[in-house]
Amino acid sequence: MSEVDLGTFLFEFLSSKETIGFLSGFVMSVLFVVWLILPRKKKEIVEEVEPTNGTVVKKRKQQEQGLSKKQLLKLAEGKRLEVQFSHPSLAGHLRGHQDFLTDLSFDEKGRYLVTASQDRTLRIWYAKDFNTNDHRHARASVQLDFALKVRISPDSKALLAYTCDARSINVYRLKKNSLGNVSSSFAGEFPLEHDGELISLDIASLGTYVLSAFKDGHVSVYSVKGKLLYSTDVGVIISALVLSPSSERLYVGTAEGNIMLFSIKLTANSYFHDMNFESNLKGHTKGILDLSISGDTTRLASIGGEGRCFIWDSIKSYSDKEPKPFSQFEFSKPPPPLSTSAIKKGKRQEEIHGYVALSPDTNVTAVVQNSVIRMFKTLDGSLLETIESTEYDQIDRVCFSPDGHYLVTMSSVNEENLARIWYNPYGLQMELAKVERQLHGEREGYIRERLNKRVDEIKGEL
Repeated sequence: MSEVDLGTFLFEFLSSKETIGFLSGFVMSVLFVVWLILPRKKKEIVEEVEPTNGTVVKKRKQQEQGLSKKQLLKLAEGKRLEVQFSHPSLAGHLRGHQDFLTDLSFDEKGRYLVTASQDRTLRIWYAKDFNTNDHRHARASVQLDFALKVRISPDSKALLAYTCDARSINVYRLKKNSLGNVSSSFAGEFPLEHDGELISLDIASLGTYVLSAFKDGHVSVYSVKGKLLYSTDVGVIISALVLSPSSERLYVGTAEGNIMLFSIKLTANSYFHDMNFESNLKGHTKGILDLSISGDTTRLASIGGEGRCFIWDSIKSYSDKEPKPFSQFEFSKPPPPLSTSAIKKGKRQEEIHGYVALSPDTNVTAVVQNSVIRMFKTLDGSLLETIESTEYDQIDRVCFSPDGHYLVTMSSVNEENLARIWYNPYGLQMELAKVERQLHGEREGYIRERLNKRVDEIKGEL
């Protein structure tokens, strides 16, 4: 073949569509392999915020090649931030629910804490695990519904759950095996004779009756098997309600700011017999936000929309004279009144919201507002501590464990669907000071020995 023929052949071969396509594909393949082998530069964006109380660390991370900071931030829009919250008083979190929490409650002896959620489950947590990283729990399901209120019976053998759609009470049987683990089984349900917004569901301390109260003023009492025993309309809008641990007094907080005290008459066997109005506890100038009674039944805490907390003597009778609170203190500044122009524009007056919990020994009163927890000394209202939780919290449940060692909070809008456990060292510190004072003035040997033992126990718990 001549040089002219060879050149013509090569020209025609290289200029053909098939050859060009093959060579282009080969070159692209080589470039792709080289791109995979060579290390790529990674960009990371980290934003940190450290408030004075606690540490909220918000991290937004994206690792992509060739993206600018602005592009990475745009990619992160709409994605929920990973929130890690830490605080010296935080003992731990109770995780497991897949949707917003609706209620929580301890059993009478403080062995279990039950939580309810819109994920249609109830979870029974072991309180003895609160100080560990392993928070074990048992689970119960609410079929085709979810619970709004939950309570454990005094003997810890039954669990009651008020359901959202069916408006009835589900009863679950709790059983403990030889290892101390709890299992639950559905035992039945009974409907409530009244329909409306349920404010409170309570069980008598001896498990002899169940009490329900609705916002429209309707109060009903049932046997543990669901038989209606008593029903009445108190004639006011109920905003809060609490049943005394003795099951013989009922305190009803009203939207008008009064606390209605009812005495409950029991039979010789502690079964419900009758309920009678006793007196009004007055002092709040706006509606009652929440009520809490101490485990020893001696004190009642109430908070009102005006921003004040009242502590009442819950043992003495108030029928003979105008009742006055045992002590009172301010937990929130009242919001400033609206101007005339703001009213004309249709703006609403800002309102105070909050929840209260009184420690079993009455030493500490906890008041929560939005995501802030304030711990007060009950005797004089002095502020012990302010805890600021994450901005994503809107706390609307708070309670002390029956031994007073922990405070548990819950938020129905927390996207992490968890309850937080907080240490309560203040009650123990106050008890320690009291016991040491007794020990200083005591001369009897056996009493000093008992007091010294209690001092060692408190110091060990602290």
